[in-house]
Amino acid sequence: MAVGEIFLSAAFQITLEKLASPMSKELEKSFGDLKKFTWTLSKIQAVLRDAEARQITNAAVKLWLSDVEEVADDAEDVLDEINMRLDEIAKKGDELGLKERSGEKGHNARPNARPPSSSLIDESSVFGREVEKEEILELLVSDEYGGSDVCVIPIVGMGGLGKTTLAQLVYNDEKVTKHFELKMWVCVSDDFDVRRATKSVLDSATGKNFDLMDLDILQSKLRDILKGKRYLLVLDDVWTEKKSDWDRLRLPLRAGATGNDDCWSLFKQIAFENRNADAHPELVRIGEEILKKCRGLPLAVKTIGGLLYLETDEYEWEMILKSDLWDFEEDENGILPALRLSYNHLPEHLKQCFVFCSVFPKDYNFEKETLVLLWIAEGFVLAKGRKHLEDLGSDYFDELLLRSFFQRSKINSSKFFVMHDLVHDLAQYLAGDLCFRLEEGKSQSISERARHAAVLHNTFKSGVTFEALGTTTNLRTVILLHGNERSETPKAIVLHDLLPSLRCLRVLDLSHIAVEEIPDMVGRLKHLRYLNLSSTRIKMLPPSVCTLYNLQSLILMNCNNLKGLPNDMKNLLNLRHLNLTGCWHLICMPPQIGELTCLRTLHRFVVAKEKGCGIGELKGMTELRATLIIDRLEDVSMVSEGREANLKNKQYLRRLELKWSPGHHMPHAIGEELLECLEPHGNLKELKIDVYHGAKFPNWMGYSLLSRLERIELSQCTYSRILPPLGQLPLLKSDSRVSLEKMKLEDMKNLKEWHEIEDVPLISILIEISNFRRLALLPEGLLQHLNSLKELRIQNFYGLEALKKEVGLQDLVSLQRFEILSCPKLVSLPEEGLSSALRYLSLCVCNSLQSLPKGLENLSSLEELSISKCPKLVTFPEEKLPSSLKLLRISACANLVSLPKRLNELSVLQHLAIDSCHALRSLPEEGLPASVRSLSIQRSQLLEKRCEEGGEDWNKIAHIPDRYIERF
Repeated sequence: MAVGEIFLSAAFQITLEKLASPMSKELEKSFGDLKKFTWTLSKIQAVLRDAEARQITNAAVKLWLSDVEEVADDAEDVLDEINMRLDEIAKKGDELGLKERSGEKGHNARPNARPPSSSLIDESSVFGREVEKEEILELLVSDEYGGSDVCVIPIVGMGGLGKTTLAQLVYNDEKVTKHFELKMWVCVSDDFDVRRATKSVLDSATGKNFDLMDLDILQSKLRDILKGKRYLLVLDDVWTEKKSDWDRLRLPLRAGATGNDDCWSLFKQIAFENRNADAHPELVRIGEEILKKCRGLPLAVKTIGGLLYLETDEYEWEMILKSDLWDFEEDENGILPALRLSYNHLPEHLKQCFVFCSVFPKDYNFEKETLVLLWIAEGFVLAKGRKHLEDLGSDYFDELLLRSFFQRSKINSSKFFVMHDLVHDLAQYLAGDLCFRLEEGKSQSISERARHAAVLHNTFKSGVTFEALGTTTNLRTVILLHGNERSETPKAIVLHDLLPSLRCLRVLDLSHIAVEEIPDMVGRLKHLRYLNLSSTRIKMLPPSVCTLYNLQSLILMNCNNLKGLPNDMKNLLNLRHLNLTGCWHLICMPPQIGELTCLRTLHRFVVAKEKGCGIGELKGMTELRATLIIDRLEDVSMVSEGREANLKNKQYLRRLELKWSPGHHMPHAIGEELLECLEPHGNLKELKIDVYHGAKFPNWMGYSLLSRLERIELSQCTYSRILPPLGQLPLLKSDSRVSLEKMKLEDMKNLKEWHEIEDVPLISILIEISNFRRLALLPEGLLQHLNSLKELRIQNFYGLEALKKEVGLQDLVSLQRFEILSCPKLVSLPEEGLSSALRYLSLCVCNSLQSLPKGLENLSSLEELSISKCPKLVTFPEEKLPSSLKLLRISACANLVSLPKRLNELSVLQHLAIDSCHALRSLPEEGLPASVRSLSIQRSQLLEKRCEEGGEDWNKIAHIPDRYIERF
């Protein structure tokens, strides 16, 4: 929480309202005269805006705000206690039958010097650095690296790792030569000296040897040469870590090209989104002046652009332009004036959300949904009208993303987000002592002011100790951050020694630790709102969890050993999220869980026959959203319970799975009747039916009510003989029929018919057909009209002998990926019909396949061809493969005697892999194309011998940089 922000936000008003309550007499005992107390708070609030603006430049003001924050936290804890007491009193009143009545109220040592380096390199002797090279090239030519400041890409590591070699590869790459007007290589080697280093840069830039000794003259000369140019400077063998050295060296380097045109385009795109900039000439004029202060730095441009997004008031733009913060240079923390300014102009409710994120380390990838739940637990998200807290928190997040305080991760841009290093520096500076990270090699002394703590326990090689966290009693947050593996942290240290001192906790995340039980003392954490025990080894939760009346989120993802939940879970009336994803050993739900009508997330409901544990408990959970899996449907006692669950009224659900257990014995007729009662709401997008033993599907699967359905998966419906009439679904994404995104049919051993083929819905992404036993042919017309389908997968189709033209394969004009797997009787593919849009074709375990279809040469978009375990395939067709092919993989084709003809003409082929092709005697006589970058030959003895160095085919592969030839 940013310093003092609880008072700046609307939460401050709520705090006052809570204090001005019937409990005022109780409060007067602690605070004295309530009126005077309220007046004092209001007086403090009046000066907080000024203090907030001045804290960056005035350490005394920052300290004063810290004191305000500390008092605010204590006040909120008191209010929590009062609320719990009031709840207990109200509950006793209910027990007494009372009713309402109207009208009443390090520094590393340098190793031995090495010979100086140069930019020259023999690339033929370098192997295995392609990935790193491409990553650096991408950074060098990206828009992120441009501006009037000097952008640096460090390559660090111990001696001998190949840092210099990697830099030489990049330096000599053709893309770099074209992108930069000037390249310079300097080997620093000796103890760093600014004058000597500047002279070396100047010599490299001009190709001359300047006999100058004065630093001012050297730097002025270098500045003039670099002015307006886009340049690349490599400083090799640098060991200094002194910031002052680098600050002096980079002064003349700032004269390079600034990329103002690109910056204006970026700024205009963000600040004037959906508006015509030319219609606001005065704003354009002010914006151009603001850009000059951004010094061409993309991050500064994006944050200021986000700050002025949709702002049309010229006065507000002028205020940004004339702000005093532009006058401050970067401080020792590297905080840009533009970032300070953007933060100062954030709405008050966003500031504390942003600063809280400094608890995470730099480059930490976080999920939006998780962060929003943490904000809610901390009390940062404030109720507003009828809008749900989660939706408000989502709006907060989106606004910070829009203002470039967050950015999408390169790991998975649709799921994860990160903070830019400089933005993280700002958050960390503003947080001060409020946020603390416990990690190896850094101070483990925690301030009394600390409120939020993260433990990076995967950084500790010899085990982590949590003693530091036990020295303060004011923590509101403890989050264990981890790598991909579970920590073997001793459970006694983590819990029994840690919990007693953390009475003020709002957030406790102990996920991914090797703990098998949670001590009963967790029930003492009365303020707890968020508890995450995901991927632990717990089998049961202690009953005391049911006394955490403020708990909002209980996250138990992938607790594979969890068998049950405490019986009194129904008491957690404030619980909004119960995540049971991956808790596959859960036997049943706790009794009367239906009383938790605030639940928005449940993920999994396990039906049981015990009283209060049946499917009817779902009746009142109308707020459920996202995914719901209903498991063990065979334990539904009466069909009427299915209707009582009232799935049709759950309008926020987007994905529904209805599952019976394998080997269950529910009679077919009862299963059909039950499924008919489980009709979902029309907003549903994905539906899966698993291990259903009925012979027919419910009528609602073809009704117009499922107007938004995008994906259907029918799995292990082994007694079903006829597919539902999906063609009766209404119009959606097409002018003539519904558009599903995905349909999967799996393990339907008795399926014989698909009625109303002419009404098959338009499927846009994937059809997957697998584990069919009795069908020898796909129904005629099955694939007709699916002109938007992008992926088709046919697997484990044990009776399929041929794909006839009548199936409609030729109609798949948008098909990009086609896979046929484990179809042992398939003899051939149709001679025509494969789409020219096809990019990936895979044939695997087709034991009877004797030939590939003709016309492969016409697949002008095909990039990958994979043929595996087709033992009867002897040769390829006479024509050459498509010119677009980039990867060819041939595996376990025991009787294949030759590779495709004219392979050398495939000018973009990059990867060739051959495995277990024992009859393959040689590479094509014409050789392989020069474009091939990697070659793998394994378990193909005849070919391996010819391709070893000195062998008959060695000259055909010698040019390939990445070769793997297995030798017997």
